[in-house]
Amino acid sequence: MLLLCGPLPRLHVYHGGTLIKVHLSDMPHLEAYLREAQVLQRRAGFLAQWFTNTEPAQVRAMIPYADDNPTSRPPVMTRALVVINIAVFLFMLPLGQRAVFEFGMIPWELFTGRRLPDSQLLGWQAIFTSMFMHGGFLHLAGNMLFLWVFGDNVEDAMGRGRYLIFYLLCGLAAAGSQLAAILVKAGPPPDAAIPLSTLLMLPPTPDPTRMWYVPMVGASGAISGVMAAYYVLYPHARVRLLVPIFFILTTIVVPAAFVIGYWFIIQVVAGLADPGFGGGVAWWAHIGGFIGGLALLQPFLSRQAREQLRLRRRWRKIQRGF
Repeated sequence: MLLLCGPLPRLHVYHGGTLIKVHLSDMPHLEAYLREAQVLQRRAGFLAQWFTNTEPAQVRAMIPYADDNPTSRPPVMTRALVVINIAVFLFMLPLGQRAVFEFGMIPWELFTGRRLPDSQLLGWQAIFTSMFMHGGFLHLAGNMLFLWVFGDNVEDAMGRGRYLIFYLLCGLAAAGSQLAAILVKAGPPPDAAIPLSTLLMLPPTPDPTRMWYVPMVGASGAISGVMAAYYVLYPHARVRLLVPIFFILTTIVVPAAFVIGYWFIIQVVAGLADPGFGGGVAWWAHIGGFIGGLALLQPFLSRQAREQLRLRRRWRKIQRGF
């Protein structure tokens, strides 16, 4: 329903609860304008619902499965990392939840420098072992798919040894970022050292201090750093995506800068809304790993890749000048 009011020559049009000011000269085009406004409102509503996490996960998902970006040599280290992660998952699977506490990174232990009674076989080394552990098959499959798509080209630009060090350092940055988020959210860690046997029996609770005792596992922080490197090195590379829309699975091809930028915005929005405590996703680990990847990229590039990046940036500046 349209409600027109106001003196000529300008009309106030209420359409869908929105006030629109229309000049008389625009009246012949009003119907087309309102149709376009409806489309824009639907799109804006979809984005708002998407960012507030009210739409189904299937609508929001974009799954990269390949890129049109060949490498100059086989990605031996990336393949090795994928194999190691799968092997660790299969090895830990029969051990159940206790293995997650034994080899995962428990923020309380890392921050206090103490160990929980009857818990970890490892101390600070759990920061590294946790990077190769996963909470389930889908967790593992998602991480390895992203590593497979984006890791080979980053390895190609760095070399195998530097790439491995870069990967691990990004994982450290991710752990530090999530630890800082817990400190902000839950405050200083409690003094109590809760035995592992007790933690395994405790029911879920909204108490934020419990986060100090929840182990962190997953390679996503380190992979976030790899994605940051890909974003800088190959922003225009074509990435092939599977996009499930309700019950329809379609494929699209988009620039890497869009895919990775889109993904990073999601992490920031979700991290600001919930630092990963309610849903079990370490959003701030992803953010920290990504920022760590941006900061660490230049020193780890090979000389040839560094020169190619410099020339590419110079060429973009020349293009913008014209």
